[in-house]
Amino acid sequence: MLIRAAGKTDVGCLREKNEDAFHVDVHNGLFIVCDGMGGHAAGEVASRKTIEFVSQFIANARRQRKLPTRDDENFRQVWGELVVEAIERCCDSLVSFAKTHPEFEGMATTITALLIVEGVAFVGHLGDSRLYLKNRDVAKQLTRDHTMFEEYADANPEWVEANNDLKSLKRFQHVLTRCVGREQKFKVENFSFHLADDDVILLCSDGLSNYFHSDDVIVEFLEQEDSAVAVDSLIAFAKSRGGSDNISAIVVRASNEAATLDDFTLDPGLENSATSDTDEWVSDAAG
Repeated sequence: MLIRAAGKTDVGCLREKNEDAFHVDVHNGLFIVCDGMGGHAAGEVASRKTIEFVSQFIANARRQRKLPTRDDENFRQVWGELVVEAIERCCDSLVSFAKTHPEFEGMATTITALLIVEGVAFVGHLGDSRLYLKNRDVAKQLTRDHTMFEEYADANPEWVEANNDLKSLKRFQHVLTRCVGREQKFKVENFSFHLADDDVILLCSDGLSNYFHSDDVIVEFLEQEDSAVAVDSLIAFAKSRGGSDNISAIVVRASNEAATLDDFTLDPGLENSATSDTDEWVSDAAG
């Protein structure tokens, strides 16, 4: 399976600094979006450190552990647990760092991580960044928003149906109930699925998803064959709607076509995370 991907982050139209961060590593099938929060530079540090820790943890595990292949019975369980373990260990690491660096007290971040191994996608998620899957002509949000609003609505469907006006709860739409960087132990949302030919995955921060009024809005963007063009279009879309927050997007496209030498253009040692106002990364590889 050939994986093509592109990622980009933008400070947006109103913010002075970018606390988002993203990671694109096509050769190892790892893609991450983080949306940091906290006073001063804490949010920026939290998102960067989370990406550094999780990507390094998974890289070390691949080198040091005997991990199963797709033919093994425990393939999905072990790889899924690895993603969860990486995020849980990162939570502990970020808390410890904040304790020894009081200037970063209160630092935290969302994380949405995608690891593709032998055509299977493994997802780990905390917070309100999102992962969408476009299959054929339908796009669907696969992750849940870990916010007070969404969790109350999920627990009280009858209340939602009986109340057309939810404005009284909208102020809780961005109050997170799970994130990286708190001493409380949160359950990492995790799941896996098989990738099909021409599946397209979008990982994004809420600076983009806030402007998606329905999943149908996403389909047109993800139908573009060039992942980099799709990312640019998504960023431009959010900015045209006001760009009130930092905006990050990664578009990952799966294809059953055979890889060629031209697809292997990424130096494995090259830095492939980006966090500046308009940083971008584009690459192709077989997965």
